[in-house]
Amino acid sequence: MKITDNLSVNTSFDEIFTKALNLRIQRNYHEAREAWKIALKMHPSNPDSLINLGNVEDDLMNYDSALDFYSKAIMLSPNYAIAYNNRGYTHRKKGNFLLAISDLSKAISLNYPDPFCYYMRGSCYGKLGKHDKALSDYNKAITLKYHEFNFNKISAIVSKNKIKKIDKIIKKLLYTGFYLNSYEHINEKVFISPRIFDDRIILWLNNLHIGKTMRKHLRQHESRYELKLTSDFGTILDRCRYYYNDLLDLDYLTRLHFIFSNSPYTVAVSLYKDGRLVAGEIGFLIGKVYSSYTGYHEHTESSSGTAQIILLANELVKMGVLIYDMGPSTLRFDNYKLNLGCIKIQENEYIRLFNFINPSSESIIKKRKQTAKISINPYILGQNN
Repeated sequence: MKITDNLSVNTSFDEIFTKALNLRIQRNYHEAREAWKIALKMHPSNPDSLINLGNVEDDLMNYDSALDFYSKAIMLSPNYAIAYNNRGYTHRKKGNFLLAISDLSKAISLNYPDPFCYYMRGSCYGKLGKHDKALSDYNKAITLKYHEFNFNKISAIVSKNKIKKIDKIIKKLLYTGFYLNSYEHINEKVFISPRIFDDRIILWLNNLHIGKTMRKHLRQHESRYELKLTSDFGTILDRCRYYYNDLLDLDYLTRLHFIFSNSPYTVAVSLYKDGRLVAGEIGFLIGKVYSSYTGYHEHTESSSGTAQIILLANELVKMGVLIYDMGPSTLRFDNYKLNLGCIKIQENEYIRLFNFINPSSESIIKKRKQTAKISINPYILGQNN
């Protein structure tokens, strides 16, 4: 029986709306869609139901349907900024960059307060080669989102022959706690910018939680696992491209790896089981913070992704690392990370935390190179639920 079957004619609009929001958070998109359709029937003139129907269609990658719902919301409420913003996001995903710019500009003109509106418009300008406008929008987004910080020169357009300057800007961006978003060659120029997020998922390594089933699995299979660090960058990058069907732009990671080629700041994590590569990720170690950029696991090895995170956390503890940064919060992947003891924090808070832990990141990075046969910390495996 569907959850939405329990919604009776006596269920209030607010109850249905809340139920739909929770279903989406739980990634139960199809039932969320049905709940919002019920809400729309109850109040056909409410644009929020249409916008949320657009959101869930976007989640399901039904982009044309999402655009249709956003457009209907705009017809009902022509000055509703969030409808233009969300329609602009979906246009961007479809590669309709001019239409996305038009919608995002309309949202901005209606005083939509979200810095991501500038950020996404900047990314569209970048895709169209209008990098001066892209740079202006990225800087505006950073200023709005991180107004309490004084970040200078972490977005830039630089002549491609100024290698030292390029590397200096990228390092500063990383040492500030940001992810690198873009590294593009355009007409003899290099465009560099950070990614910004609403939230990050981080693990304080002394708070790692391992459930009984996973603890039993690791005890039984400890001798079959081997974790290697810094050894297989190219292989892991190729596997990630394959598993994401090239939907993610990962080429910039090659540049980062090159910048840090003489020092082990790049961490290419490989997990082998019985000598076969079953999981891996690429990240960067800066001071006492390790940030994961991308990763994958073999779908035939259902426990390999979680095992790789736990075993890597074990090695990071030995190296004196305090925080394992698992990247942006996403509805799809948050739950299993939170079950490992991760927490979700606002990115402003994360940037502040990063700079508190690494007051001078560039000077405290230490040279490390490691290929480790697993020696699992008994303290980690001995934790209670």
